[in-house]
Amino acid sequence: MSRSFAVSRPIMLERSRGPQMRGLDRSQTGTRKTQRMKCILHAGAHKTGTTAIQNAMHGYDDGRLLYADLIDTNHGFALEVLFSDSFRERQSYERLGFSFEDIREQYRSALHKTLQTKRETIVFSGENISTFDIGLLERMRDSFREAFDAIEVILFVREPLDWTCSYMQTCVRLGERLDDIMVRSFRSRIENLRMVFGAANVHLHRYEDHLSSEDGILSAFCDLIGAEKVNIDDRERELNKAILSDTFNVLCRFNELGLLYENGRFGRTSRSRFIRRLALIFRDGAKLTPADFSAYCHFDDYEFLSEAAGLHYEKTAAEAPSGNSGFEIGADQTAALYEFLGDLGLEFGSARDTDSAIKALYYYCLAEEFSAAGLVGADGGPVVPGRLSAGRAEHEQVSAASAADYALHRFLGDLKLLPPKARERFLRAAERRLDRLR
Repeated sequence: MSRSFAVSRPIMLERSRGPQMRGLDRSQTGTRKTQRMKCILHAGAHKTGTTAIQNAMHGYDDGRLLYADLIDTNHGFALEVLFSDSFRERQSYERLGFSFEDIREQYRSALHKTLQTKRETIVFSGENISTFDIGLLERMRDSFREAFDAIEVILFVREPLDWTCSYMQTCVRLGERLDDIMVRSFRSRIENLRMVFGAANVHLHRYEDHLSSEDGILSAFCDLIGAEKVNIDDRERELNKAILSDTFNVLCRFNELGLLYENGRFGRTSRSRFIRRLALIFRDGAKLTPADFSAYCHFDDYEFLSEAAGLHYEKTAAEAPSGNSGFEIGADQTAALYEFLGDLGLEFGSARDTDSAIKALYYYCLAEEFSAAGLVGADGGPVVPGRLSAGRAEHEQVSAASAADYALHRFLGDLKLLPPKARERFLRAAERRLDRLR
């Protein structure tokens, strides 16, 4: 396991040519002499209502308490960029044509502007704050001490196995491969936060105690920080919906395949369409249960939370050997995929392996996205992968069918397992589909 939960990326970053300073010195944060200020760090954890809190609190300012404006509603990414010595996304941003130092400077400028508002309390929220290593947390603490007289941390915790079940589903839905998902224990999060900020300044709360109403966790958070009640924002409800067992199994395999267009605008929309298709195909399937994720759960968290934090949870399942996931696609699920593809007019003959069905359904969804957008290249031909992902201005809306044709023919080139006659049948079915698109 090598990768942590993905954090939100900035949607748009303007280029800044300001000074590229490493830290936040007193001249930037100098508020101590003029007004006493307190910092509240909402450190997550993931899957405890953090997105709802962040979306609802964005822009909050009652003259006394301010929710920080660091470009994104989720501040975890900005804080990681500002205080990490070796930020893991540096190269990916530079490949997109952005200067990492320019991005860092924009966040630095936004933080400086936030600190200059001189409110009694400023709130920062990022679920990945609880996964920061000791060094990053210490650099953040030391810089914040120049501006704040006190730093308090709020962390919501959740029943470990139930939390693992929810977290793993979200990771797979977002495209993570099972072996790449890093499931961080509550113990490691809490111990790091206590070591850096002091045990007395780290406040732990049971997520389950605040679920009596739809906005229960948001209402509880407002009470904890002393904010007025705000309305819940439900923009992430679709992402946080539970998925059924068969859909989860297919998504796990889909993530392993690493298909073309997985990233970028059309990769995201096609993936969402693909997941909706799977949910339709397997709508009568079994639900996932926390016990399905026993192999990924840190069961020692139960004892730690009870003895070191006074938070008591009963184990709901037995431990399972690490790596024994059992998320396999059965023959019935493969048959259901091919039945659905047949209903779409696609024919395959006798070559009916699972990977072929997954590819076919995904490229079909991609073709539908191309068709809906009507995108083709400036020369009137199909959009090439690099230009499409970049979303550059030279694309023209010429023919929805041409874009769909490219996706379907790309699938034919990729699917080499089909015998020639089966390919011909598929092509005829694709052409019929294109005729309807035209």
